[in-house]
Amino acid sequence: MEHFVFHVRPSRENPVLLLLDNHESHLAIKTINFAKENNVIMLSFPPHCSHRLQPLDRSVYGPFKKYLSNSQAAWLRNNPGKSMTIYDIPSLVRDALPQALTPINIMKGFKVSGIEPYNRDIFTDDEFLPAGVTDQPLPNAESSATSPVLQLSGSSNANSQDMSQPSTSSAHCEQVIPENDSLSPKNKQEHTIQEPKEFSPEFVRPFPKAEQRKPSTRGRKKRKSAVLTDTPEKDELEAEQNSRKSKKTKEIQKKKVEKAKRKVMVESDDSSDEECFCLVCTEPFSRSKPKEKWIKCFHCEFWSYEACTDGGFPYICHNCDSDED
Repeated sequence: MEHFVFHVRPSRENPVLLLLDNHESHLAIKTINFAKENNVIMLSFPPHCSHRLQPLDRSVYGPFKKYLSNSQAAWLRNNPGKSMTIYDIPSLVRDALPQALTPINIMKGFKVSGIEPYNRDIFTDDEFLPAGVTDQPLPNAESSATSPVLQLSGSSNANSQDMSQPSTSSAHCEQVIPENDSLSPKNKQEHTIQEPKEFSPEFVRPFPKAEQRKPSTRGRKKRKSAVLTDTPEKDELEAEQNSRKSKKTKEIQKKKVEKAKRKVMVESDDSSDEECFCLVCTEPFSRSKPKEKWIKCFHCEFWSYEACTDGGFPYICHNCDSDED
């Protein structure tokens, strides 16, 4: 953010709008405060819209991937039999990135996303159709809304027909009997059904809908588009992050207490063990000098100071040696 402010030079008379997504790395209170103090307005995108609203995604990253792929292919041709490593990637990116980060591509990204020049109608209705499958009713919305009902001006039997399955009935289209002199005007009227005023394929076969989403267990809060530098939004983020920090601090303290308890239990178990004494001088092990060596008897497996023995190997204490004699 300091780099951005240094080069853009925003002021109170000419504030700067910074567009970004709701990633956790962009919601640091320190960064938001710095932006607000330096006349930078931070506006976040709505969730799941970066593929349409992010200028870099629209016109820069695509060409960059293409140029990078070409650079990788050229490297493989120029280095036959070699494997590309992570140390070769920076040089490839150095050649590919300037070709994608051109002023034309950058300005085109803002244009196709409707940001500059501003165009609220840049996206047509057909671009929203794929999201219609996962549309879910609002939690507070009334459940009284139902699917459109086909209005017919003909017989009432047509209205009671099941509209969930395809039908070849004449209730959906106008059926006109060919003219015949033998039919009276009354009979012609009975065999004619007027077509509905509004017709859609959704009446015949409704669009598929996704099932109700299960509650998320990941613990991540769902974000929305907001001006992050506004005081209410900033205060809400600050309270949320302080709450998260306090919970994390309590968890760390709890782990430290449990670790200390386990350490005390281990020390108490160690203190309950019998003290080891030298078989020759009867000095305890606890009074050993630093780097003083001990040696174990080959038969009884008791210990003695190495300085108290004759240094022979294998070591046999005087008790075991007398028993053998």
